[in-house]
Amino acid sequence: MAKANDGLDIDRITKPQSSITTNDGSTGLIESFDGVNQHGMLAVFAEDDVGVEVEAVGPEPLFTRYSDEILAMIATLQFGVES
Repeated sequence: MAKANDGLDIDRITKPQSSITTNDGSTGLIESFDGVNQHGMLAVFAEDDVGVEVEAVGPEPLFTRYSDEILAMIATLQFGVES
């Protein structure tokens, strides 16, 4: 998680790292942060030899307004599924 944070302009972590589980049962880590004129969340997953990093960043108050929808989208991630 610390390596994923390197590329973001983070001033402070607002919600400490915790686990997140997708609808299909894959687990990862997620945290929320504040940066200069922005708020965001970062989720990371490692499944089936694939690493996935999801960054969602936006201005307040829009980010807070849509945070439930962002979490719902992250929960739909599927690993090992062929299209």
